[in-house]
Amino acid sequence: KPFDARDYIFVDDVSSAIICILKKGKQGIYNIGSSIPVLNYNIINIIYSKVGIKLNYKNFFNQDLNVSSFWSNSNKLLKLGWIPNYSILDGLKKFRIF
Repeated sequence: KPFDARDYIFVDDVSSAIICILKKGKQGIYNIGSSIPVLNYNIINIIYSKVGIKLNYKNFFNQDLNVSSFWSNSNKLLKLGWIPNYSILDGLKKFRIF
């Protein structure tokens, strides 16, 4: 759904989080995420604008507007000194989406 929000994170940030946990010698369960919710709609809009396609907004507003949001609470990981290095736009650029 376009107006759902998710915690998108670039794969390099995931691997750096895992390395941080291993280097600290910590065990346990860690949420790895940016802790920043991003609307699916925003991701679609960024990609469409970069490839030169105009987004048809009417299609989005005719859909079910039951919105859900999921993002991580990475506080435990942040306390180890890890921080994500890539914004969603930086990650898309590095992934060579555009």
